[in-house]
Amino acid sequence: MRLSEQARNLTPSEPRRIYDEAQKYTGVIDLTLGDPDLPPPEN
Repeated sequence: MRLSEQARNLTPSEPRRIYDEAQKYTGVIDLTLGDPDLPPPEN
């Protein structure tokens, strides 16, 4: 796939940069996806 010069020069957003940095460690829980409107499960 060919990308424009502008697309090739994009820098990652801060949340993406933090996510990528966190992937370097073990035991990190990814909480970036989900539905915040769902109630928590009953205990």
